[in-house]
Amino acid sequence: MPDNLPVKAYEDIDRIPMRENFLSMVKHDPVLQSLAQLVGLMPGGQPIPVLATVVEKIVTTMIHRRERIFFEELKTGRSTLEEGVLQSEDFIHKFLITYREARKSAREEKIRYLARLLKASEQPTLSCSLDEYEELLGILEELSYRELSALAIVDDFYSQHPIKFGDNDKPVNESLGQYLPILHRTLEDKLGIKHQERRDFLIRLSRSQCYEPIEYLAGTSGDGYLTPLYYRLKRFIESV
Repeated sequence: MPDNLPVKAYEDIDRIPMRENFLSMVKHDPVLQSLAQLVGLMPGGQPIPVLATVVEKIVTTMIHRRERIFFEELKTGRSTLEEGVLQSEDFIHKFLITYREARKSAREEKIRYLARLLKASEQPTLSCSLDEYEELLGILEELSYRELSALAIVDDFYSQHPIKFGDNDKPVNESLGQYLPILHRTLEDKLGIKHQERRDFLIRLSRSQCYEPIEYLAGTSGDGYLTPLYYRLKRFIESV
């Protein structure tokens, strides 16, 4: 993977609206103004040199770690990017928006998912338009790593206890209820999702359109099933 991608040019462009939005946000907030002055972001601010240096060092180390993970994942796996893709405007666009998201992500696993999505989008066996790529990237961007892990746990559960659908596309497993406690315990043991928060947590997953809660006459318990969009995203992540 060549190292001369136009990262700096993109950062220079992206910094302008971000700075303007930041200055507007802190204008009437004395706490944020103090923080901005601390790291030297406010015009005319007087940063405290020692603390500003500490903050800058932490940020630099943090960003470098995330970049290292991202590029490391791009180079590894069953497939790698070809140099010829740099001649594609669509790829450069995908790279830039994915790179930006990777720098914002704290979890190593999520950064690797982002790199895999980018690589997979260039594989001949996977047809992916630019619009679809942005949609798939948006899912990874919006969901936390814990939410992505919950989807994977649900996926594993249904691989062991397949769900059946009727003519109205509604689940018809009469015995599903007896196995759901297994799923609930796994979510609590691995992700710390307690009984009292499980319903709301699972319902929130539906915003990604990768998960659909089952609707009963009395409402929903949050239990649901994975959608074709989830399996489409999974294929991209696991294909490389």
